[in-house]
Amino acid sequence: MGKIRIVNNIINSNYDLQIVLFNKSLYKNRMLKNNYKLKQYINSKYKNIKEGDIIVTPGFNIKKDIMFIKIPINNKNKLINICNRVLKLIMINEYKEILIPNYNIYKYKYINKKIYSIINKYIENKDINIDLTKN
Repeated sequence: MGKIRIVNNIINSNYDLQIVLFNKSLYKNRMLKNNYKLKQYINSKYKNIKEGDIIVTPGFNIKKDIMFIKIPINNKNKLINICNRVLKLIMINEYKEILIPNYNIYKYKYINKKIYSIINKYIENKDINIDLTKN
């Protein structure tokens, strides 16, 4: 059923959802610099984004939803909680094809492996495919 793939490049342009992980300023994100409507939308709706916040927005000119997640820097338990919340939102919104670029945001491999394991277990019996890019 569901598959999780680690890819070097984006291999599918038909994603329903792109997840953007950040731990500093959202406004420095490359996606916002290149999408004026999205930047305006976020500026008007979300002023104080806190660690652990999950924001789902339309992608405007990129034709997919975008989920921005402000991740904690050194809190594994908080990160696992966020991961579970994200997976629930994926099910509620019925996303089927998901892209998570730069999933290797943590320098600690055990955290990346734990998150990978949670995602893999969650989608194994569901019709959901997730591509993780390394860069």
